[in-house]
Amino acid sequence: MPAIIRSNIVIGTLFWLLVVVLVGAVDLSTGPDYGFGFFYLLAVVPAAWLLGRWPGMAVALASGFAWFFADIIERRAGAIGPIAWNASSRLLLFLLAAWLVDMVRRERERLRTLDRERSHFMRVVEHELAGPGRDLADGLRALQGAGGATASELQPLVDRAQDLEFLSRDFVSLGQLQSGELWMQHRPVDLGALVEEVRTRPSEKGPRIPITLSSGSFVVEGDEARLRQAIGGLIDEARTTAKTSDVSIDLRRDGGYAKLTVTGGIGPFLPTPAEDRGGIGVELARMIILGHHGRLDHRREAASKAVRFIVELPLR
Repeated sequence: MPAIIRSNIVIGTLFWLLVVVLVGAVDLSTGPDYGFGFFYLLAVVPAAWLLGRWPGMAVALASGFAWFFADIIERRAGAIGPIAWNASSRLLLFLLAAWLVDMVRRERERLRTLDRERSHFMRVVEHELAGPGRDLADGLRALQGAGGATASELQPLVDRAQDLEFLSRDFVSLGQLQSGELWMQHRPVDLGALVEEVRTRPSEKGPRIPITLSSGSFVVEGDEARLRQAIGGLIDEARTTAKTSDVSIDLRRDGGYAKLTVTGGIGPFLPTPAEDRGGIGVELARMIILGHHGRLDHRREAASKAVRFIVELPLR
């Protein structure tokens, strides 16, 4: 039954209001000699836990008025003043209970989310660090066996060492984002200029990527360095998973949002399952974009490694 009640807030609220009515009816029938405050909480607490703060507050208000109505009918006090005072104190108690229960529920959900993100983070660490570390170890053993190396033979090892350096920086940034310790600036950022800078910078993964740019301003509010890090990570992911000739960028206005589409490969693209959150670059980009009140849609072609990222950021 909790799952059914949680699935529909309106029906759930009506259900707990009905419970309040039943408790009030029993309260009236038993007379003033029996206290029923605890039984009203049996409706307030589950409503706040299962449905959230505002439904819980609504049930708390109903409980307070039901108790007040029972006092009036039974005339448990000779004057209206004491009745109103008692009803007010009880109403405050019910409202406070609903608020505290909702706070506990929210904190529980936050901790669960953090646990899921930490588990994903550890899986990403295990996956991402294994490749460069293994390549470096194999390369060094080969050089040790050969007794020396030329510059061209050392270059792949240098590249893998740089990959490890970049990964370590991304891991630190991701950990700071998850803990809320990474401070981000909020200033006007020209997203069009930033995307142009990222796509035209020199890269060993291929030449510059073609871009389709619609007319208009693309100024957003945010941290330019972090947005550059996020968009650069998505572009690198697209370059890695597809041929360079199949990578493209599209930037256009969509309502009050700047919509950036980075495509690597050929579709059709389907939404990725919840457990497939991409590598460290994609996860870091997702958290940076969420920190800018934006959205990241990650899609993948079922039979290949082709990907499509759709970034939406609110325009300034």
